[in-house]
Amino acid sequence: MAKVKKSTGFWSKLSILLAVGQLLFPKVPCKHIFYKRRLTMLKSILKFMLASTLIVSGLIVGGTIFAAKGIDELGDELEDKIHG
Repeated sequence: MAKVKKSTGFWSKLSILLAVGQLLFPKVPCKHIFYKRRLTMLKSILKFMLASTLIVSGLIVGGTIFAAKGIDELGDELEDKIHG
């Protein structure tokens, strides 16, 4: 007969505890009591990160455009000096 290896990891223990909890208390949800509060906090953090990423990337793109414009104008001036 083949040996079955028992899984002793954290997630297997947690899933067993949640299954036993559902059997003992079927009307009590397994979700943490602060689930909604944590989810709201996570959403606000993600919104802030998205907004700051958009602002910084906009500044980088704008700076690149202005730098390219300045280099182009300097190149035009140099071309006028060379070809007169």
